[in-house]
Amino acid sequence: MGFGGDMRNQSTAILDHTTINGATGATQIYTAGFNPDAVAASSRYGSSNAIVADASFVRLKNVSLTWDVPVEKTTGVACQLSLQAQNLFTLTDFKGGDPEFTNGGYLPPLRTITGGIGLSF
Repeated sequence: MGFGGDMRNQSTAILDHTTINGATGATQIYTAGFNPDAVAASSRYGSSNAIVADASFVRLKNVSLTWDVPVEKTTGVACQLSLQAQNLFTLTDFKGGDPEFTNGGYLPPLRTITGGIGLSF
C-alpha cells in the first residue's frame, strides 16, 4: 500500500486510519505537507514486523482439455475440440493485489479462456 496522497490507486485498507477526533485505526493520521513525525513513524512502520504478512496461496494456473469427436471412419473427416484456461482461481487470505508479486504496483495475472475447433478433411 502506498502513502496517502500518492497520485496512484490505493487499497481500501487505507481508509482505516487514525482520525483527528481520536478514533484509532491500523494506519496513522493523514498529514498535509512535510511532517517530520509522520516521516519518522512511516520509517519505523516499514522497518517493523507490521508489514510481514502470510502470502501463502493455491492457484490453478493452467488447464488444457482436448476431445477427439468420434466420427465415422468412412467420411475421412476428423474433428477435435479444445479448451485452454489460465489463472482460473487463486485461494489466499493475503490482503493485497497478488500474493505471488508482493511489491506494490502489480496487477494479478489475467484470467484467459480459449476454445478451438479443429477439422481435417
